[in-house]
Amino acid sequence: KETKCLHAWDYPVLATTEKREEVKDTENGRQKVKFWVTNFSLEKEELFAVRFCDDIIVHAEPTLPALIALGEEHGATTILLQSIPRQDVERYGVGATEPTGEEFLYKLTAGVEKPKKEEAPSNLIIIGGYVMTPEVISELRKLSVNMRQVNDGLMVTDAFREMLRKGRPMYGWEFPGVRLDCGTLDGLKQAEEFMR
Repeated sequence: KETKCLHAWDYPVLATTEKREEVKDTENGRQKVKFWVTNFSLEKEELFAVRFCDDIIVHAEPTLPALIALGEEHGATTILLQSIPRQDVERYGVGATEPTGEEFLYKLTAGVEKPKKEEAPSNLIIIGGYVMTPEVISELRKLSVNMRQVNDGLMVTDAFREMLRKGRPMYGWEFPGVRLDCGTLDGLKQAEEFMR
């Protein structure tokens, strides 16, 4: 076991314990190494931010501080949303939303993972940037008790779904700027071209 601490601006925010286990792939006989978080804890009971490295946002003003400010203002988990053409929603998680009266800020009512375009609740996709309340960690802990086997895993969206089911407020912010999706080789090439 190995304990790691993730840092944001040199302040530790989330401590995790990772467990490494080798699993035999019965289909092709190869060994696979799996990592998963077995324990996690906040050093302080306050909002914390998570950004995924495959989503780069280019804008004159940094996106993360604005997202943090919205999370603090509303005291709720707040995530990044992007409006895309409806025919492309099948590749993403999509937010079902209600207007809040604030421009580009929505109240989330549900999230649908990779829906068919005709079944998507909106064209607002969920991007890898979240400001979360400590309740997200609490929900993941509760949900982890029911994990049945090695291949089970929890994603943060499992906690979001549970929080929305309980009526907890969650918000989505349609951020300004250009998003570069570096999650595929083609996307990475396009991002490199854009940044030149």
